[in-house]
Amino acid sequence: MTQAGDPEIAHCIRGHNRTLSGCIRQLVERAHQDGYLDPMVSSNAATWGSMSIILATQYGLILNLSGDVARVQDEMSRVWLRGLRAHGD
Repeated sequence: MTQAGDPEIAHCIRGHNRTLSGCIRQLVERAHQDGYLDPMVSSNAATWGSMSIILATQYGLILNLSGDVARVQDEMSRVWLRGLRAHGD
């Protein structure tokens, strides 16, 4: 965080996040194809929603909030996945 203004670090982080979001996007699209996700759920929203959880977890680690996150992580995951699931699953 202290080096956030460094363009080289920003470039690396941006590249990593784009790669990660691309992998998540592929998984989301596969889940849609296989009927695991509600067809009304946007692939973009599901991808960036998943990224937001990952980024929030990373930020929590940076700020030494991992204990706080760990206490609610399972519930957060259940709530998030419940909203994405295809009906009847």
